[in-house]
Amino acid sequence: MNDNNSHVPKILIVDDRHENILALELILHELDVKLIKAYSGNEALKEALYHKFALAILDVQMPEMDGYELAELLRKDHINRSIPIIFLSAFVSDDFHIFKGYEAGAVDFLTKPYNPDILIGKVKIFIELEKYRDYLEDLVEERTEQLKKEIQVRKKKEVELKDLNAQLLHSEKLAALGEISTAIAHEMRQPLNFISIITQSVLMDIKKDSLNIEELKNEFQGVTMQINKMTKIIDHISFFSRKSSGKKEDVVCIDQLIESMMILYKKQLQALGIDLNVEYIDNPVFFCDAIRLEQVLLNIVNNARKSLEKSEKELKLITIKTYKMNSDESPIKQKSLCIEIGDNGDGVCKELEEKIFDKFVTTRSKGEGTGIGLSISKEIINEHGGIIQLCNNIGQGAIFKIILPLDES
Repeated sequence: MNDNNSHVPKILIVDDRHENILALELILHELDVKLIKAYSGNEALKEALYHKFALAILDVQMPEMDGYELAELLRKDHINRSIPIIFLSAFVSDDFHIFKGYEAGAVDFLTKPYNPDILIGKVKIFIELEKYRDYLEDLVEERTEQLKKEIQVRKKKEVELKDLNAQLLHSEKLAALGEISTAIAHEMRQPLNFISIITQSVLMDIKKDSLNIEELKNEFQGVTMQINKMTKIIDHISFFSRKSSGKKEDVVCIDQLIESMMILYKKQLQALGIDLNVEYIDNPVFFCDAIRLEQVLLNIVNNARKSLEKSEKELKLITIKTYKMNSDESPIKQKSLCIEIGDNGDGVCKELEEKIFDKFVTTRSKGEGTGIGLSISKEIINEHGGIIQLCNNIGQGAIFKIILPLDES
């Protein structure tokens, strides 16, 4: 390890037992990382004041502050709020503990005694993702700052801003590998978490000799569905570099899509004190690529959540509403479905409002976003023959409208 290199990824390891810390050091010593050790939750929080970590490996069972409490506090830290977390536990008695870990921010769960090769493999993946993320964050910060300065200069000189879009589009050619790796990490996380939960549950049932064949069938059907979902995601990764036809594969009922999407998300919103209101004025069945439409909806809901987290308003609310539009009232001039996702946060700053759907433009601070989520969402909706619009009200919140064509039959 080269401790003098400021770019060497840092890994936080926390365990109240010295022998467990030593074991982790021995397992990870050949990796090009810097290990920051802590023997309690409070000690780990002190280290978090001075370091940005690429990964945290936390013991669950610790006195005074257990791993779940520590994870939640780390997530509130501005520097380490997006830190991936691997929990190590001597025992995981039931699904409650697993779900508690994922709600606290875990990306994985390993039960002691764990396989050192598996742990090293997982750590290597997160280190590589950290390198790609750092690269993209620097690029996003550079492009966003450049854009703000250009807008300010043009305003002072009262010069038209026509060339800014061309300059921003040119940046799309940069960091192709970084874009792909970010998209994979973003889109794979949900199905991987699902599969991890199921496999941990099955392993515990095997350990307790309490396997239920019918439950096992249902669980493995769910795993198969998630694997198929990941296969489709991989098939669509190449849309960064090609013009997609926006083919429609699935017959979708919009309320079912939204409800299934929000199953895991509702608890996270509740934990943050954010209310959710969903209203289905119309609920048509239509054709779309369900996986990619879900990606768009999740991205916009996640942006709304981030906006409300920063807001100081006492009442925080995300609203989702669906309704039909006739041809004469729809901007795409045909019978349409409109999906509105809004929040009562602070809205989008005026300087970035016109460029919000461009690549590498973000309203968040460094480390909180890559600036490609809304540009991907716009491309997906365009491929379906629809449009996505921002209705912005500074100080009052923002509403994103997704308008998709419905079959005229």
